[in-house]
Amino acid sequence: MLFDILWWVLPAVLIIQTIERFVWIPIEALSNRIIPNIVRRMAALSILFLALSGIVAFVFDQKLTGLLATSGMLAMIIGLAAQMNISNMISGIVLNIERPFRIGDWIKIGDKKGKIIDMTWRTTRLQTIHANVISIPNSTASESLIENYQYPDNTYWKELVVYIDPIYSPVRVEKLLRDAILSVKDRLEPHVMFGGVNDWAASYTVRLAGKDYAKREKYQRDVWNKIWAHLNRAGIEFAIKDREQHQFQQKPIRKEDPLAILEGIDIFRPFTTKAKSALGQRMQRHTVLSEGIIMSQGDSEDSIFIIDEGVVGIRVQIENGPDSYKEVEVARLMAGDIIGEIALLT
Repeated sequence: MLFDILWWVLPAVLIIQTIERFVWIPIEALSNRIIPNIVRRMAALSILFLALSGIVAFVFDQKLTGLLATSGMLAMIIGLAAQMNISNMISGIVLNIERPFRIGDWIKIGDKKGKIIDMTWRTTRLQTIHANVISIPNSTASESLIENYQYPDNTYWKELVVYIDPIYSPVRVEKLLRDAILSVKDRLEPHVMFGGVNDWAASYTVRLAGKDYAKREKYQRDVWNKIWAHLNRAGIEFAIKDREQHQFQQKPIRKEDPLAILEGIDIFRPFTTKAKSALGQRMQRHTVLSEGIIMSQGDSEDSIFIIDEGVVGIRVQIENGPDSYKEVEVARLMAGDIIGEIALLT
């Protein structure tokens, strides 16, 4: 009898392991997503139930109708005693069928934000930005408003509002804000819109398209730092509502003479004013349009370039197979950075 029972149990276990190895793991590898435990367990329990039915019918020679009637009565008793848990279980099944989110997605369920780390029979588990774990009943999750920050793709949007003194040209401020976003190394897509002027400031809405929601606070911090750096270098101030100021009063804008530019560069600070003035007399201003080339890899240059405004990408050619090369961007430089210092020295 033990052999006959194992005849049913061992193949069931083997089938469960086979499904795990050749179905769930390949699906996870292809989709780069984790299959929820509720799906795995449901499939395993279904196979074990079939094995149990075979044992009852062929080993113990009992009719399945009696087993089904008994199991039905038992299911009714359990259902009355655990209505909420059954509701959570059914909701979990529905969520897995509809798939409004996947393991690893950053989502918002009701007023709770976090990363999906697991789905069980009863709960959906979120890990917050502070590494805390929140367990939300599946029935609550299925009835709540769900916002998925990584569906249909990993792109998410963040809005910042920048208030600037209204004396400055909106065209110039928009350009500086775009430059600031482009200078962030995480390749954020910039969208800047002038929102008009109120009684104390001009507002600019900055929309960021990020690719990794987990780094959203880092993106925001880096963007604010770059915005401050670009505006400060251009002599443009943020508007502050609580301070007294004369509206539309002309303020001094940063001088664009060579000496003022050299004084803002770290490597030239040890130079005397006389030396910087001599260097400034040799400087020439150049304007390069978007996607324009300042210097190419392999060129023989003898000049140093100081970025006064804008963003510059550094691209190099690397091997991509036999007799083939591809261009890769390795860095982005912003206002105040320099290019070609080695060419100048050599």
